[in-house]
Formats: sequence, structure tokens, C-alpha cells
Amino acid sequence: MGDSDATTAGSSIEITDCYYEYGSITASGSVTIDGGGFSGRIGPNTTLTGCYSNASIVSITNSAIIYAGGFVGILNGATLSNCYSLSDVYASGAADRMIAGGFASSMWTSSSTVSACYAAGEVTAISTGAITEVYGFSVGGFLGATIVTGNNINNCYVLGAVTAEKPSGDGSVNAGGIAGYITGSTVSKCFFNNTVTAIRHTASTDPVIHAGGIVGRMDGSSTVNTSAATGASVTAMGGGAASSNRNAGRIWGTANSSSGSGNYALMTMLIEEDPSDTTYTPAPRPTVPGLTVRDGEDASASTLRNQGTWTSALGFNSINSWITGYNGATPIYGTLPLWEFGRISRGYPTIIGLGEQ
Repeated sequence: MGDSDATTAGSSIEITDCYYEYGSITASGSVTIDGGGFSGRIGPNTTLTGCYSNASIVSITNSAIIYAGGFVGILNGATLSNCYSLSDVYASGAADRMIAGGFASSMWTSSSTVSACYAAGEVTAISTGAITEVYGFSVGGFLGATIVTGNNINNCYVLGAVTAEKPSGDGSVNAGGIAGYITGSTVSKCFFNNTVTAIRHTASTDPVIHAGGIVGRMDGSSTVNTSAATGASVTAMGGGAASSNRNAGRIWGTANSSSGSGNYALMTMLIEEDPSDTTYTPAPRPTVPGLTVRDGEDASASTLRNQGTWTSALGFNSINSWITGYNGATPIYGTLPLWEFGRISRGYPTIIGLGEQ
């Protein structure tokens, strides 16, 4: 599907139980490209329910401006629920702006809401462009960035790894398990179960890295609440000699006039803030009294295998239609009746690795 946009007063668009699968989405060129596995752009007064993308990859390269999302490129005031993407996302080149997300690239107007959705593909973005905006290079497992305030991501989760690398060109790096960058927006009751890696090679201007298990950087009274980071590591590498150029946290990397509460993180998660942009030697964040809120509350593997952690402490069970049952005490996350029709070969996603620890 190309773009959907219901801008006439009183008009609306509703799309239900649609999908794209078994192909790939690729694009390149010298123009702005909005690319998604299901749609390039979803506009105001549009509601999607029960839709998915199973494209093998969404790949956008060598464009002037890149918006790459596993399900949708840009959301402009739309409402999505019970949708998902299994697509890997890849973006690269010297774009002036590169925003990539496992489900959506970006939210461009206020009042977009995404709930009970998930992304299972890997997200990789490599920027060599001259980035000047704070959100200009943002990469997230679910969403690349919210560009304006007033957007919401609720009850969503991510299973794919996130990698953001800047070999050359000016500008900072924002990388997060759920979102790379948010401003004046809310992430609540979400979880991420993989690795976040952000690498910044030498630059003359703004070599700062923001990397978090849920959000890389948040500004403008944003909040991250009752969410969980259960992945193996968050890494911020390079950025020069100054330690302030590397900001890595189990929940968020950097929070400016923003806050969070009730968040959990796997206590064995590894955190690396290393000035080298070539070595990889993560180490556990020290577990001492008074851990900052950016690292969340310590949670052991056994705690995260406990059904009560998800149903009581984080509140997932009563409000998430994608919990289809339990494997022992561990929730099993599915989504739509479409799973039962045999269209998806990857099977039900689960919380990877916790059952074996």
C-alpha cells in the first residue's frame, strides 16, 4: 500500500486484516523516501487493525532523506492496534536525515497512537551523512523517532537486534530497543528483548551517542513507564575521548526534562561505554543501592519468568490481546487470528533466553 490520508473534514479511513508477505521492499535515489513493509505513509484519521508485514527486508539506501520502517515509513496522526512486522530493516548512505524503526520510522504529527503491536525483525542503519537535527539519525527496534510531541506507544514489544553506526559525517547517534528518539511522547508497558549497539566513529561536530534498552534519547517531558528491557546488552562505542559523549542505560541513554518509573531491566544485562570504536568488551552495570532510574529496577531471570511480574508489576496480561497463553510462567506473545492460518513460518515469538537461565 502506498500512502493513506483522510484529511477532509469528517472523513476517515479504516483498514482491517490486511497484509504483505514473502517479498522485499527496496528503494534508492536522490529524493526523500518513505519506505515500509506495509505502507510508506499512514495519514490523519486513519485506523489500522489486524494488519502485518512479512516482507523479507525493507531496504533503503543512498537517498537524500530516509524513513525506513518494517511496517510503515511515516505515521501522521494515525491509530494502529494489533499489527506487527516480521521484516528486517536496513538503511544506509549519506542522507541528511536517516530514521529507521522495526515497526515504524517516525511519527510526524501529534496524536499517533500505536498499541498492542510488535516488531520481530532486526534493524540496522549506517549513516555517513551530515546530520544537523537532534533526531536526524535515530534508530529503534520499534520506532525510529517521534518528531513532534503528543504521540504514544503502548503495550508493544520488540524481538530484533538494533544496530546504529556512524562511520563518518557530523551528528549524534540515537539508538533504542523501542525508540531511538522521542520528544513530548510516551512509551508505556512495552518490552525489548535483544541487543542495542551504537557506534560513533571520529567526527568534528556532535559525536555524542545515546543508547538505551527502551529509548536512546528523550526530550520535552517524555515518559517511559512500566516497561522492561530483557536483552543481553546495550553498547555505546566511540565518540572520542570525552566520557560525556557516551550515554548508555538499561532503560534510556539520555533524558532531558523527561522521566520514567516502574521500569524493569534484566540485572545481568551488559552495558558498555567505550571510547574505542572497534573493540567490544561490555561489562555489567554495577548493582549498587541507588541505581539511577535510567537503568530501571533490577530483575533476575527468575523474576522475569514469574507470571506475576508481567501481570501485576507491569500490567501486561489484562491489557494486551497478544498474550496468547503461558509456557509455564512465561507469557507467550502472539497477535491475530492470522497466526492460526499458517501464513507465518517463524512461529509464535516468546521471551528469548529467559526460560533456559
